Amino acid sequence: MWKRQQHVWDAGKWRKNGRASAIWLLSAVGLCASGILWAQANDLAPKAQQAQRAMETGDFKQAVALYTELVHDLPQNAGLHLNLGLALHSDGRYREAVNQFRIVTKRQPENASAWLMLGLSEVKLGQSQEAIAALRRALKIEPDNSLAQLQLGEALLSTGRPREAIEEFQKITERNPDNSRAWQGLGLSYAALARRAFREIEKVAPGSAYHDALLAESLAGQDQYRLAFYFYRKALAAKPANLPGIHRALAEIYRNTGHSDWAAIEEERERSLPPPDCARSPLACDFLAGRYAQVISKAQNNSDPAAYYWQARAGQQLALRAFQRLAQMPESAEIHELMAEADNIQGQYRSAVAEWKKAAALSPVNRRLQEGLARSLWLDHDYQEALPLLTKLLLQNSESAELNFEMGDTLLRLGRVKDSIAYLQRAIALSPGNLPAQASLGLAYLRNGEAAQAIPLLKAASSQSDAKPILYELAEAYRQTGQKALAQETMQRFAEISTPSVERAQQLARQQGITPP
Repeated sequence: MWKRQQHVWDAGKWRKNGRASAIWLLSAVGLCASGILWAQANDLAPKAQQAQRAMETGDFKQAVALYTELVHDLPQNAGLHLNLGLALHSDGRYREAVNQFRIVTKRQPENASAWLMLGLSEVKLGQSQEAIAALRRALKIEPDNSLAQLQLGEALLSTGRPREAIEEFQKITERNPDNSRAWQGLGLSYAALARRAFREIEKVAPGSAYHDALLAESLAGQDQYRLAFYFYRKALAAKPANLPGIHRALAEIYRNTGHSDWAAIEEERERSLPPPDCARSPLACDFLAGRYAQVISKAQNNSDPAAYYWQARAGQQLALRAFQRLAQMPESAEIHELMAEADNIQGQYRSAVAEWKKAAALSPVNRRLQEGLARSLWLDHDYQEALPLLTKLLLQNSESAELNFEMGDTLLRLGRVKDSIAYLQRAIALSPGNLPAQASLGLAYLRNGEAAQAIPLLKAASSQSDAKPILYELAEAYRQTGQKALAQETMQRFAEISTPSVERAQQLARQQGITPP
């Protein structure tokens, strides 16, 4: 349960239906206009009471209309602006709600509820960076507000700041160990920290034993044993002096593929290794002793590949610990949401769809779960099923850059090119740096016979890591506009992109198989 002042809220019930959401909002921030209206303008009090009833019954459009009239009559009443903002937020009109909450925070800088709702509305708009400042302000006023802390953690995680997110989620789990959403956020934050460390190794030490060992661990976790075996053996061939655990990992692969006799050999090799030199490899010693949080703390701001390696390993272990804690709780939407997110990360989108559906069944009107389901359907190229869900979600939140992008791209893939353009244009207007959306809009222009408009978008999007298909389309756009030299140059770049190392490794792994120690 989450406590704030005299109120006790059940977050699960709040998410179950729109009416409960409205009542929660009213109790959370205090619907204060009526008393003020009695004192200031007795004839407006019935309208205020009517607006409050509309909120309580979930008739948000009526509430918006009534509060708009009340604000017009009493523009200096901050409480009315707050109530109008709540009504707009509940009706999915987040941008308009933000304007009302900003009026309140300007007039009442210590109004924690206004800062909280400002942050929540900005999160809904995909403006997580802006939301962070508002949520921090709410927490400064009310340090124990778990909802503000939870939303702050999620905003930090979504903006690529997992270390800061971890701090927020940990505070919640310490105060309320049964908060499944906080354990979910904590696990995802540690996992994000581990992925970031791995990406850094890819930059500073590609092809190193550190890189290959981490890649092998990830592949083994996806049951890709042949490929994992290949990378573990490749890591061992580099003769790393401070990477204990590889022989044990090979033993596990042998056991999982029916070679227990070979597994015993690798286990013995692991036991015969000398302990790491803690003076030279303190992170390895901390990791082996289970001091994972210390590993992460000590590795911070250390750009050595070994530091990234142990940070990634520690992050994985702490993520696993958080997920295990979550799995021990009664079945919840959060658990299925977590499984869906994990499936998405591994590219198992069909499995993710199944998990999102289970989560949505437990919390039917939770928009976040519906949006997750739509995204996985889109990633799985199931455009026919994604289309009606995206249509419904956009009616509720037309200002979501992500939903507009997914809708536009879905229409494009279904051959409705002209219909797709407006959604993709809106997605880019809402999120100008969205390169995948620019690539999709460029392709839509090209398919619509507007090659000249496609070129700048495809050119910008070609800076992505997965640029090969974009370069092909860009070359075609150059060809259609008569720019033969640029078309040839771009096709040459397209041809020069080599087969990724993982694909080459897959070929070798298939050829070599799993061999004896």
